[in-house]
Amino acid sequence: MGSFTNRYEQVVMNALVGQDAPLASTSMWLALFTAAPSDASGGTEATGGNYARKSSGAWTSGTALVANAATVTFATCTSTVGSVTHFALMTDSATGFMVGWATLSAARDLATNDVAAFEVGSLTISLD
Repeated sequence: MGSFTNRYEQVVMNALVGQDAPLASTSMWLALFTAAPSDASGGTEATGGNYARKSSGAWTSGTALVANAATVTFATCTSTVGSVTHFALMTDSATGFMVGWATLSAARDLATNDVAAFEVGSLTISLD
């Protein structure tokens, strides 16, 4: 399991004291990474091969852990993307900032004609 990023934790803390609006969005985007992100953001997002962030769909609500409540399926790879090891929730389909991230339960090598799909409950993010 990963955690929320430092930037998002700052948004939450500022919202508690009325200095920021909390982020509540039904349109979060799932990003796949070939190198680990961290609470400070970073990492290396997958590229090429028809890869694009995917609308993350519904998530469970929780106090310390959330999980995907619907299967998330990415587009078929048109060329090799590489080994994806992590995922993150992003605030935009192309830009925005990382809200939370986690390590995938198993790395996935994405080559031509592969499809990355994540069943209900297989992606989780927790508070640290």
